[in-house]
Amino acid sequence: MWINLEIDLPPVNIEVLGWSPEWVDEDYNRSGVRTCFMGDDFLWTSSEWDNVQDEYVTNYHSLPHCWQLKPAPPYNQ
Repeated sequence: MWINLEIDLPPVNIEVLGWSPEWVDEDYNRSGVRTCFMGDDFLWTSSEWDNVQDEYVTNYHSLPHCWQLKPAPPYNQ
């Protein structure tokens, strides 16, 4: 369930899924979802694709509009 930042903040320093309309990119991120986290200083960290450098780069300036906890990873069967 997506939680609006105006309603509640995620746990500090825990990776969550974030979404923002500014993160939507028709070529590299059609969903607008990124893995991100909020640090002790309440600043957000995420990564985004830099087509010029052809790599993911860290973004410290853009925050999501809403977030949700990441699902648990699958276990070995």
